[in-house]
Amino acid sequence: MVRDAMDLTYLTGQRPADTLKACTGDLTVEFLLVAQGKTTKKLRILLEENGQRTGLGTFIDDLLERRKLAGITSSRLITNPDGVRLSYAMLRNRWQESRAAAMQAAIDAGDSPLAHRIKQFRFSDSNRRRQAKSMT
Repeated sequence: MVRDAMDLTYLTGQRPADTLKACTGDLTVEFLLVAQGKTTKKLRILLEENGQRTGLGTFIDDLLERRKLAGITSSRLITNPDGVRLSYAMLRNRWQESRAAAMQAAIDAGDSPLAHRIKQFRFSDSNRRRQAKSMT
């Protein structure tokens, strides 16, 4: 779920909090519709361009297929394995656990410079829009 949240945040260029609000009702064949919480901007982010799925479109197709196989029926795109929507606090806690595990793996491998870089890494609002177009 942390990886899915990070991938969706990266591929949309949206804030993590806005990413967690994304739901199946925000999907069309060509776009992911986003209403940003902080700026209140409304965006259409491409899922398909010139008949080809974008990286985001491919990711969402895969995510929906994995959710279907797991029996998850929640409308939220990012959920825990039981289908419960992920709150920002839940994401933050799991992110910190994942980062700590990655740091420990680097330390165990004898790569303290990598462990230091992992410790400094943040998952925050610094991720910005990539393929977004303002809605008209």
